[in-house]
Amino acid sequence: MAPTVLVLAGLLWFGQREDRLGAAVFVSAILAPPLLEPLVIGNIRWGLGLMSIGLLASLIALVVVSRRWWIIAAAGFQVAATSSYAIALAQPDLLIWTGVSLRLVLWMLQMVACGFGIAEALSARRQTRSHFRAKARPLSTEYHP
Repeated sequence: MAPTVLVLAGLLWFGQREDRLGAAVFVSAILAPPLLEPLVIGNIRWGLGLMSIGLLASLIALVVVSRRWWIIAAAGFQVAATSSYAIALAQPDLLIWTGVSLRLVLWMLQMVACGFGIAEALSARRQTRSHFRAKARPLSTEYHP
């Protein structure tokens, strides 16, 4: 949990609007499971499955409106995590711990993508500053025909 908190805090601190929205989406995905975990039919945790679908939809919406590649990677990992719930619907008793382990690995891959998001946000911030510095340079007072 500590790496997740550090990465999401880094996105909130260093990121721009789309990075912060992405971090907020992941924070909501962390806070929602205690409320949704009791929603179970048989062995299928449909509350967590709906949360996974909501996370995927939120990430896809962010991909559409932003230019950050880390959000695209996180959405791709979320597609795999969400599809693991569909596999659980097809075979409820088959490989339960494999699905849970797969989702944990995919969560860590999403946090790695968020870590690259911090680097991308810092790079975008540097590029913006250097662009404005270049525009703010005073014109030369010498005349060159």
